[in-house]
Amino acid sequence: MSKRGNKCGLSQESHQWIGDTCTDCGIAWSVWAGNTIKELQRQLDERSDPDDPPPDGPSIRTVEEVNIINELYRLKGEFKPTHAYATITQPVILHKWNGNQYPSVEANTEKVQVPAGTTLKIVMVSRFGDCGLTDDLNAENGYNTRVDFDSDVLSNIRWRP
Repeated sequence: MSKRGNKCGLSQESHQWIGDTCTDCGIAWSVWAGNTIKELQRQLDERSDPDDPPPDGPSIRTVEEVNIINELYRLKGEFKPTHAYATITQPVILHKWNGNQYPSVEANTEKVQVPAGTTLKIVMVSRFGDCGLTDDLNAENGYNTRVDFDSDVLSNIRWRP
């Protein structure tokens, strides 16, 4: 039975993307990304005090975090750098590529686990509602892992390290 017209959910994994359209619900990625931000804002608006801890975990963003995410997407639309910083709430594995392609990219990629509490730089935001992160706080581009903005892995999204 087709789910067309129904939302699949907030996470990019809940959709089956072919090009820029979900094959399950028919939503365009640009509408979905906008709805993700709108849903985060709606959840935030339902809280009585923005400084209270979120009722269902850190996936609900503060007003400032939502504003930063919105600004990152605005900058992406203008083809400008999308740089911000976030603290991770749990260990994350970074995939660091050494630049060689042979015998394979996988063979030339080192996996490095960074501990919870580490500040990472956001160097990319995607149309799927996630961001690219690196532990190189001076990097202009090149991410080592991707994380959904609605994930509880990210906290304290901010403009400065």
